[in-house]
Amino acid sequence: MRTAVMSVVVSVAVSAVAVAVVVAACLGVAAAGNDFTGRWTVVVPQRNDFDAPGAPPAPSYRYNHELLFDAKRDRLLVFLGYFYDHRRHRPTWCSDTWEFDLDAGHWKLVNDGKDNSAPQARYGHSVVLIDPDTAVLFGGDVGDRNAPYGGKLNDLWLFDLLTNTWKELHLNGPLPQPRSLHASAALHDLTGASHMVVHGGLGVEDTWVLDMTRLKWHKHVPPTASAHAQPSTPGYRYGATLTTMVVDGREAAVLFGGGDLNTRQLFNDVWAFTLGSHQGGRRQRDSDGDGDGDGDGDGGVVGRWKRLQDASRGPTANAPVTTLDGTLKPSGRNYHAAAAVALPSHDANSAMLLIFGGANCTGQCNLHNDMWLFDPSTTEWHAVVDEQQSISTRYHHKLAVDQGRRAVYTFGGESYRPRQRQEQAQWQGIGSL
Repeated sequence: MRTAVMSVVVSVAVSAVAVAVVVAACLGVAAAGNDFTGRWTVVVPQRNDFDAPGAPPAPSYRYNHELLFDAKRDRLLVFLGYFYDHRRHRPTWCSDTWEFDLDAGHWKLVNDGKDNSAPQARYGHSVVLIDPDTAVLFGGDVGDRNAPYGGKLNDLWLFDLLTNTWKELHLNGPLPQPRSLHASAALHDLTGASHMVVHGGLGVEDTWVLDMTRLKWHKHVPPTASAHAQPSTPGYRYGATLTTMVVDGREAAVLFGGGDLNTRQLFNDVWAFTLGSHQGGRRQRDSDGDGDGDGDGDGGVVGRWKRLQDASRGPTANAPVTTLDGTLKPSGRNYHAAAAVALPSHDANSAMLLIFGGANCTGQCNLHNDMWLFDPSTTEWHAVVDEQQSISTRYHHKLAVDQGRRAVYTFGGESYRPRQRQEQAQWQGIGSL
């Protein structure tokens, strides 16, 4: 077994009201075997007074938010989200953005989002870091079922990490369908230009690429396939994750899991999306001959999907799956969290995909607190065993990575407990793995 050390901050519920705690986990492996082991310990005591008069600043409980690590300013950023206020018996959509100072260990509200210069309060959106000073927010759900598309959005916002301010982008040309619970990642094409890749969402199956240089969307056009051919894209997915990693020597957006609203199927397959380029990159089929695959004649950049591992099912829907070669892989799920981690035994260009938690809510919700590492170079999964089994199950949470500290942080999320008096626990904690 290999050895790795990370720290994790998470939240734990101890009563009918959700409370927050910061904990750390030590992740490592013994001298033989393939599984990783870990241990979770408390770093910062839990608190639930985030809205009490005179209390130190802190964000509310929330889930379906976004979480980023800002390396230049050494902080975590939490964007928007949702929670149910049990004390006031009302749903709450969040418009605020918070930072967590990793050295000082305290929260600060950096943008309250209460005017038209910021995105409307929402959940199920995506935020990706395009460059060290700029993040991009796309889509989400404002909870208004009487609004067009049931409250789902396809708006686009830039967040300036230097000034902590928002700016809305109004783009011409084709736009993605409004959506929420989609997956996004930042990628660079063969020329080094930045893009955002978006796939799926609730009831949505397509892939779009936002060219940040041209400020133009391009829809991915899959190759024409026969009726009996294997799918060439992940298809319908909601609650999946896209993570930027290196696959086969190329930067790629790696997709894991998610669900199909139409078939109620949950997936545990792995896909990789790589960008092409009209400037010498791999060209996909298109109708106008410009090489970008979207038929609009401008020669923009799109790319192609590659399946790294098929979907499969274990003896039960929630049990780990034994593959044909005898190894284990995680069960199908959605609403999990994922991040790319470079372990000490790997170089920076061979990071592994870490997934944590998630749910199977095809019937009664069954939540997970397991952790797995996927090695794209071998397409093998490795279980991460929690030695103390101390971390609670959760979904709708997020992960962010600080490679300098060898830390993976998690914030927020929700637990579902149908047989207990308190059916839901909502999380406000931070964690590092």
